[in-house]
Amino acid sequence: MKKIYLIIISGCFIALTAQIPTKGGPSMNSPQTQTSGNPNMAMPTPQGGFSKNIGGRWKCDTLGTLTLVDQGGNVTGTYTVKGGKVTGTVEGNNFTGTWQERGQAHNSGNLTLQSSIRTMTNKPTHLEGTKTTSSVMGGNPKAVNCKR
Repeated sequence: MKKIYLIIISGCFIALTAQIPTKGGPSMNSPQTQTSGNPNMAMPTPQGGFSKNIGGRWKCDTLGTLTLVDQGGNVTGTYTVKGGKVTGTVEGNNFTGTWQERGQAHNSGNLTLQSSIRTMTNKPTHLEGTKTTSSVMGGNPKAVNCKR
Protein backbone atom coordinates (compact mmCIF):
# COMPACT_ATOMS: atom_id res chain seq x y z
CA MET A 1 0.00 0.00 0.00
CA LYS A 2 1.31 3.47 -0.86
CA LYS A 3 0.77 6.52 1.34
CA ILE A 4 1.50 10.07 0.22
CA TYR A 5 2.26 12.82 2.68
CA LEU A 6 2.15 16.47 1.57
CA ILE A 7 3.96 19.10 3.62
CA ILE A 8 4.02 22.85 2.89
CA ILE A 9 6.49 24.94 4.88
CA SER A 10 6.86 28.67 4.08
CA GLY A 11 5.76 28.20 0.46
CA CYS A 12 8.05 25.19 -0.07
CA PHE A 13 6.21 22.06 -1.26
CA ILE A 14 7.50 18.68 -0.11
CA ALA A 15 5.87 15.42 -1.20
CA LEU A 16 6.84 12.16 0.48
CA THR A 17 5.83 8.77 -0.87
CA ALA A 18 6.34 5.64 1.23
CA GLN A 19 5.57 1.99 0.68
CA ILE A 20 3.68 0.72 3.74
CA PRO A 21 4.13 -3.03 4.23
CA THR A 22 1.17 -5.31 4.78
CA LYS A 23 1.25 -7.84 7.63
CA GLY A 24 4.13 -10.19 7.11
CA GLY A 25 5.30 -8.17 4.06
CA PRO A 26 8.70 -6.67 3.34
CA SER A 27 10.10 -3.77 5.34
CA MET A 28 9.26 -0.13 4.53
CA ASN A 29 11.10 1.43 1.60
CA SER A 30 12.82 4.78 2.00
CA PRO A 31 10.57 7.76 1.22
CA GLN A 32 10.98 9.52 -2.12
CA THR A 33 11.01 13.31 -1.92
CA GLN A 34 10.23 16.07 -4.42
CA THR A 35 10.78 19.68 -3.43
CA SER A 36 10.56 23.17 -4.83
CA GLY A 37 11.89 26.24 -3.03
CA ASN A 38 9.79 28.56 -5.19
CA PRO A 39 6.03 27.89 -5.55
CA ASN A 40 6.05 29.59 -9.00
CA MET A 41 8.63 27.17 -10.41
CA ALA A 42 7.51 24.06 -12.27
CA MET A 43 7.39 20.97 -10.10
CA PRO A 44 8.87 17.70 -11.37
CA THR A 45 6.09 15.46 -12.64
CA PRO A 46 5.17 13.04 -9.82
CA GLN A 47 5.13 9.35 -10.68
CA GLY A 48 1.89 7.41 -10.94
CA GLY A 49 -1.56 8.69 -11.84
CA PHE A 50 -0.39 11.89 -13.52
CA SER A 51 -1.16 12.51 -17.17
CA LYS A 52 1.21 14.16 -19.63
CA ASN A 53 -1.67 14.61 -22.09
CA ILE A 54 -1.73 18.25 -23.28
CA GLY A 55 -5.13 17.99 -24.98
CA GLY A 56 -7.70 20.66 -24.14
CA ARG A 57 -8.09 24.45 -24.20
CA TRP A 58 -5.21 26.77 -23.38
CA LYS A 59 -5.09 30.57 -23.06
CA CYS A 60 -1.90 31.76 -24.75
CA ASP A 61 -0.31 35.19 -24.90
CA THR A 62 0.70 35.07 -28.60
CA LEU A 63 -1.70 32.43 -30.01
CA GLY A 64 -5.01 33.38 -28.40
CA THR A 65 -7.05 30.30 -27.47
CA LEU A 66 -5.15 27.13 -28.35
CA THR A 67 -7.28 23.97 -28.62
CA LEU A 68 -5.31 20.72 -28.77
CA VAL A 69 -6.27 17.07 -29.29
CA ASP A 70 -3.63 14.66 -27.93
CA GLN A 71 -4.14 11.07 -29.08
CA GLY A 72 -1.38 8.98 -27.57
CA GLY A 73 1.25 11.67 -28.12
CA ASN A 74 0.12 12.65 -31.63
CA VAL A 75 -1.20 16.21 -31.36
CA THR A 76 -3.33 18.34 -33.68
CA GLY A 77 -5.01 21.62 -32.95
CA THR A 78 -6.03 25.15 -33.80
CA TYR A 79 -5.52 28.60 -32.34
CA THR A 80 -7.57 31.76 -32.78
CA VAL A 81 -4.84 34.18 -33.95
CA LYS A 82 -4.79 34.25 -37.78
CA GLY A 83 -6.65 30.92 -38.06
CA GLY A 84 -3.60 28.97 -36.92
CA LYS A 85 -3.20 25.19 -37.01
CA VAL A 86 -0.63 23.00 -35.24
CA THR A 87 0.50 19.39 -35.61
CA GLY A 88 3.22 17.49 -33.81
CA THR A 89 4.14 14.91 -31.23
CA VAL A 90 4.69 14.79 -27.48
CA GLU A 91 7.60 12.89 -25.96
CA GLY A 92 7.87 13.16 -22.19
CA ASN A 93 7.03 16.80 -21.35
CA ASN A 94 8.10 18.13 -24.78
CA PHE A 95 5.91 18.98 -27.77
CA THR A 96 7.67 19.35 -31.13
CA GLY A 97 5.69 20.31 -34.20
CA THR A 98 4.78 22.82 -36.84
CA TRP A 99 2.31 25.71 -37.12
CA GLN A 100 0.57 27.29 -40.09
CA GLU A 101 -1.47 30.50 -40.43
CA ARG A 102 -3.54 31.79 -43.31
CA GLY A 103 -2.91 35.03 -45.16
CA GLN A 104 0.67 35.74 -44.05
CA ALA A 105 3.85 36.08 -46.14
CA HIS A 106 5.73 33.83 -43.72
CA ASN A 107 2.83 31.68 -42.58
CA SER A 108 4.44 28.52 -41.25
CA GLY A 109 7.21 27.34 -39.00
CA ASN A 110 8.22 25.28 -36.02
CA LEU A 111 6.64 25.17 -32.58
CA THR A 112 8.34 23.72 -29.50
CA LEU A 113 6.63 23.64 -26.11
CA GLN A 114 7.37 22.14 -22.72
CA SER A 115 4.53 21.24 -20.36
CA SER A 116 4.67 21.62 -16.60
CA ILE A 117 2.45 21.13 -13.55
CA ARG A 118 2.34 24.10 -11.17
CA THR A 119 -0.73 23.36 -9.07
CA MET A 120 -2.10 20.32 -7.29
CA THR A 121 -3.66 18.57 -10.28
CA ASN A 122 -3.11 15.42 -12.32
CA LYS A 123 -2.43 17.08 -15.69
CA PRO A 124 -0.17 19.77 -17.15
CA THR A 125 -1.15 23.35 -16.26
CA HIS A 126 1.38 25.37 -18.31
CA LEU A 127 2.96 25.24 -21.77
CA GLU A 128 6.03 27.34 -22.58
CA GLY A 129 8.23 27.46 -25.63
CA THR A 130 8.92 29.17 -28.94
CA LYS A 131 7.20 29.69 -32.26
CA THR A 132 9.76 30.13 -35.05
CA THR A 133 9.03 31.31 -38.60
CA SER A 134 10.37 29.19 -41.47
CA SER A 135 12.42 31.41 -43.73
CA VAL A 136 15.65 31.51 -45.70
CA MET A 137 16.89 34.36 -43.45
CA GLY A 138 16.40 32.30 -40.29
CA GLY A 139 13.41 32.19 -38.01
CA ASN A 140 12.04 35.00 -35.92
CA PRO A 141 11.45 33.20 -32.60
CA LYS A 142 8.56 34.38 -30.43
CA ALA A 143 7.95 33.21 -26.89
CA VAL A 144 4.75 31.24 -26.31
CA ASN A 145 3.24 31.04 -22.82
CA CYS A 146 -0.04 29.22 -22.17
CA LYS A 147 -2.18 28.32 -19.13
CA ARG A 148 -5.26 26.13 -18.75
